[in-house]
Amino acid sequence: MRHSKRSVSNATGQLIRGTQSDLVRIEDVSLEGVKLSGAKNIEVGEIVKIHSKGTVFFVKIVWTQGLTCGAQFQLDTGRDEIARFLRAVLGNDKGRLRFDSTFHELSSAKRMQ
Repeated sequence: MRHSKRSVSNATGQLIRGTQSDLVRIEDVSLEGVKLSGAKNIEVGEIVKIHSKGTVFFVKIVWTQGLTCGAQFQLDTGRDEIARFLRAVLGNDKGRLRFDSTFHELSSAKRMQ
């Protein structure tokens, strides 16, 4: 079940695991994770590093379908890190509006818990 809104992205990044690196497209982002395309030979449960637009973070692969996969931010990824990533990936003014909406959603959800 999805707990947060997704925002479409056109960003690219490097998915790194061990010595292997794949150029991936970040198709969408949310406060919980990302949807990536272009990841080769990825397996559910893997922890991988993503480099994109000056940000670096770790995600856990939670589903795969061909060269597409979904990944969740690791629990130790702080709100500030996620916010910086969202700003970088969503970029322009339109992206800023999507970021503000998504980040507000996180703040509201945290207060309700």
